[in-house]
Amino acid sequence: METQSAEWLAEVRQARLVLSEQALTIIGIVSPVPASGVLRLARALAEASVEAGQRALLLSLGDPAGIPDAAGYDVAGRDGVSGISFPFHNPVALKAAFATAAQSYDAVFVDLPAVLDNSGDLNAVTIARACDGVLLLCVSDKVAAPEIVQAYDMLTAAGVKIVGTVLDQEFSPPLSEALARAVYKMTWFVPFLGKRFYKNIQSAQSLQVT
Repeated sequence: METQSAEWLAEVRQARLVLSEQALTIIGIVSPVPASGVLRLARALAEASVEAGQRALLLSLGDPAGIPDAAGYDVAGRDGVSGISFPFHNPVALKAAFATAAQSYDAVFVDLPAVLDNSGDLNAVTIARACDGVLLLCVSDKVAAPEIVQAYDMLTAAGVKIVGTVLDQEFSPPLSEALARAVYKMTWFVPFLGKRFYKNIQSAQSLQVT
């Protein structure tokens, strides 16, 4: 497990608690654009879940073999886990597969591809529809306000339940009017977490970022 500040860990634990209180098991983490620290946040939430005594699974759609030190949680990739395969191109069948996984895990964190990235064969919106809820990660160094609004609109138009957002200082209020209309519909904010873990990503050479 990588060393993090006490403030970082406290906010991650609070985020995990909010998700747990909402009785969400399959949680997708997504950003509008690639290389925004989605995997980093998914790992931190999985570690916090283990600390809380939960059985956690990190489903990485990048390269799960590149995740160092799973710290007590299970890691799976596109091939599935424990006899469970995940049909990522079929949201109905995928939701059924996630329900099967939920019988073995208290929390499943899905490292989703970026909403606005069409370079891969997996579609973030399709997979997000099968999750119980999704966290939208917005780091100002990587994404502009119009991209956040576009990603938000794409997710909600598909019926995705956005249960929270992680914003950094640059996107904290006052927000632009367009961004405010989108983000203030969400249920909770962790306004400084994004900036800190993005700085951690920049300083951690061994960290794989999706």
